[in-house]
Amino acid sequence: MIKQADQKHVVIITDDSVMERERVKCALGKATNTNVKIYEAESKEGIVNIMDRLACDQEFPSIVILDFILGAANGLTVTSHLRKNYPPIPIVVLGSCLGSEPNITQLYRMGVNAYMIKPQTQAEYDTLLSSIANIWLHIPQPKWGKRKADGLEDTRNERRRGSRRDYDRRCSSAN
Repeated sequence: MIKQADQKHVVIITDDSVMERERVKCALGKATNTNVKIYEAESKEGIVNIMDRLACDQEFPSIVILDFILGAANGLTVTSHLRKNYPPIPIVVLGSCLGSEPNITQLYRMGVNAYMIKPQTQAEYDTLLSSIANIWLHIPQPKWGKRKADGLEDTRNERRRGSRRDYDRRCSSAN
């Protein structure tokens, strides 16, 4: 179990099954005693609405826990939307099986941080969410939105450009 006094974390759980969302919430509650605010979505539209509301409040999730199959949508379409609009947010996808390697490869290419097989029992959920919490909920959260002091563009674009500059510098120094 991790502890952090003043750090506030936001977690979005996206699954089309109410029972699965409850299992994840229960396991997450056991895994951490930090200040965690949990939002639940059952579809792509639900997570888009949550992200839009959070963006208006300059508050973004520490992690998105995403079910791969969400009714009409899937993890690929949701990940594509999140990476396009909110690039630095960590995404962990929970899938039902390992039988779909091309989709898993595509998810990693799109920037998913982890793909994990959905546990079968609550005890397995507890172990999995404890690992996820220990990895993602101890990282200090970045400040989002415009920097007030110098009026620069938002942090997302600044980070994206910074990452590209770093990548270009690494490539040019390797040659």
